[in-house]
Amino acid sequence: MRRYGWLLLAALLSAPTLACDTEDAADGTGGTGGAGGTGGVGGVGGTGGTGGTGGTGGTGGTGGAVGPQARIRAIHLVGDGPVLDLYTNDVTLLVPGLAFGDGSPYEFVPAGATTFAFVETGGSATEPLVDLQLGLLEEGVYTVVAVGSALSAGGAAFPDQVEELPTERARLRLMHAADGVGEVDILKLAPTPSTLVNDVSFGSFTEPFEIEAASYEFGLDTDDDGVADIAYAPVSLEAATYYNVYAVTDETGSPLLVVQAEDGVVEAAGSVALPD
Repeated sequence: MRRYGWLLLAALLSAPTLACDTEDAADGTGGTGGAGGTGGVGGVGGTGGTGGTGGTGGTGGTGGAVGPQARIRAIHLVGDGPVLDLYTNDVTLLVPGLAFGDGSPYEFVPAGATTFAFVETGGSATEPLVDLQLGLLEEGVYTVVAVGSALSAGGAAFPDQVEELPTERARLRLMHAADGVGEVDILKLAPTPSTLVNDVSFGSFTEPFEIEAASYEFGLDTDDDGVADIAYAPVSLEAATYYNVYAVTDETGSPLLVVQAEDGVVEAAGSVALPD
């Protein structure tokens, strides 16, 4: 709205009229004429109007809808392998800089047919150390693994069953990833000795199973006599948590047990003296 101010000032001045009779007119000097009136003062001009407010800018457009997604994480178990990057479809760098024993948290990727390539850091995605192809389901959750040695590396992948975890038990999957070690039986040495799974070949893994939340000592029977030939330091498994547990060998050939938790944390348990 425009606002206007107005100021108007006027003054009108009148001179007195001088009168005389005819006799004075005949003998005396004629009277002085009256002074002319002073002109009125002109009015002050009005104040200019205020300018209008500028218009508001338009709202930016929203991005396109995201298609079906899966979740992927990776772990590097090539004992003498270089630092690796993980690419998808030879183009997208998904996980950079994995050293031996390193794992990654889950990352979202488009569902559907996908190529994964473990590449030496700084190398070309078209010249991978390990590559594999997966058909990723919508809302699927997966781990991809590089195993073996630098001269004979391979890959594996499996779905992680992280849904509806038991409140008082842990869920785990076991994998034989110990390069140079033949078929094994995987044993639980403590707290109560038992055989968890028989006849697991290199690169193979079990179906997930549930176990009481506790501290465990695991071992490998490499000659099928029911007695552990490799024993590992204790590892703790928490309730309502999913784990992948890998029997591996490091760059010197020494055995390790690598435990990858659902939250991406990776711990390693070295070998210990065999029980008497």
